[in-house]
Amino acid sequence: MVARLALRGPLYILDGGNAFQGYTLARALRRHTADIAGVMQQVMLSRAFTCYQMTTLLAGEPLAQHPALVLDFLAAFYDQDVRAAERRRLLQICLRQLKKLSQHAPVMVWVRQRQVIPQDALEFLEIVQAAAGQVWRPERLPAASQKQPALLPGL
Repeated sequence: MVARLALRGPLYILDGGNAFQGYTLARALRRHTADIAGVMQQVMLSRAFTCYQMTTLLAGEPLAQHPALVLDFLAAFYDQDVRAAERRRLLQICLRQLKKLSQHAPVMVWVRQRQVIPQDALEFLEIVQAAAGQVWRPERLPAASQKQPALLPGL
């Protein structure tokens, strides 16, 4: 999916959980184009390791100009070193910024469902879903296919 988006033009990726794999993207692009370097130059990547960084990066100017993909969005908001009320406040700011950005360019937010979530952050997924214009959920794997949990972790 990221390769297809990158082939269409500039793409901003904001990685909240260190999930982006550049080599995997290059391999996927190889199936579609010989100009891998040219396409990769159109992919702008920022990583947010804290909820404060996520908030700052979402307010950044480069993001407002291009389609955006936010990977593992909630990972930055599970940091228990930051008070829950502060994380919730920053989450609301980020959601408002994402909504504002989506008025100018397509915005997709990927949230990874986790097995273990801090108790004080259990509502965060519901908050994000309520703010989303559309929610896509992968279907559960049939029992026979569950031998490959890496495909859909946490399901």
